[in-house]
Amino acid sequence: MSERERKRRGGTTARRQARELAFKVAYQGALTGDGYAATWTAVGAEAPLSDDQRELVDDVVKLLDASVAEVDAALAAACAHWPLERLAATDRSVLRVAV
Repeated sequence: MSERERKRRGGTTARRQARELAFKVAYQGALTGDGYAATWTAVGAEAPLSDDQRELVDDVVKLLDASVAEVDAALAAACAHWPLERLAATDRSVLRVAV
């Protein structure tokens, strides 16, 4: 099966794998309180990633480390009638990575 065919059928692409790892880092970092950079250092050492994948996760982690308060403020504004703390931890992490 060609790469194009695999993508069309919903196969896992390299960027999708990187986004999934970014979510895992965001979730684990928030849940344990260890911080995003420390979590990425621990998780990233074990992950078999290409340079492009590492760069994508690095960018997300740097953004979260530098401005998670701003990201959360944007999410809170979008969830006007629903406190951010009431969102499930997985949902908050997905939204943080998406912003």
